[in-house]
Amino acid sequence: MVLIGSILLAVTAVLGVVMRDRLSHLDSWALRDLHVTATSPLGQAVTAVSGAAVLACAAIVLTQQLFQRPGPPVVAADWTYPSGHATIAAGLAFTAIAMALTMVPSWSRAVMWATSVAVVLTLASRVALGEHYVTDVLGALSGVTGIGLITIVVLRLSSRVVPQQP
Repeated sequence: MVLIGSILLAVTAVLGVVMRDRLSHLDSWALRDLHVTATSPLGQAVTAVSGAAVLACAAIVLTQQLFQRPGPPVVAADWTYPSGHATIAAGLAFTAIAMALTMVPSWSRAVMWATSVAVVLTLASRVALGEHYVTDVLGALSGVTGIGLITIVVLRLSSRVVPQQP
């Protein structure tokens, strides 16, 4: 494990020194064929995911400071309510589902299933490892879902998903 970590750090250093101010063929290709503007659908998706992650991290810090609930005795964790891992997993899942519903409706069912499985596994792992109480992960899931539903209404995403009746 230490050897692999050391090799990866060396690769990072060598890549930084060698590439410095040059563009590789891979970088040129990415700029030419993968670059998107912030206003394009993909650009909006990237912005949404990044924003959701940043907001989730801020919410975790603030709510853990607010509740100051000590973690299970198995681990010497600081405050564990709500679970940070559960908050981020659920937040990214909710964002992916909302994006699929509005941008690529044909993917919605697959995205819902995949992200739901990922969230359930994340929540279960946090409890199974003794890092959190069940209520820590359920509180995180509840909070993210509440914020997500309110966000859908505020951003009027629901009108893009289900056409409004006249």
